[in-house]
Amino acid sequence: ALAMKTLLSNNRSPTERADFMLRQAIGRPPHKTEIAVLVDMVDRHRATLSNDHNAVTSLLAIGTGSMPPKEIDPVELTAWMSAARAVLNLHETYSRN
Repeated sequence: ALAMKTLLSNNRSPTERADFMLRQAIGRPPHKTEIAVLVDMVDRHRATLSNDHNAVTSLLAIGTGSMPPKEIDPVELTAWMSAARAVLNLHETYSRN
């Protein structure tokens, strides 16, 4: 859901999207290095997933099991899903009892 929200936002560049995603999760302006690390992660995942249609389809089947809206590239969404998992596992966003 966080990846989809990020891609449906008005943020177009990877840097703007990373900033948006981090702000949504951690509730503060992210540091430039945090944004850079997230953008690099998305770039690496996009490159890997662009050649693996089965992985993209499998990842998108998790949860709701539906394909993204036509205006969202499935490879782009799965790359940002990977970033969202990393962001939601940060110490700042990790929920404890």
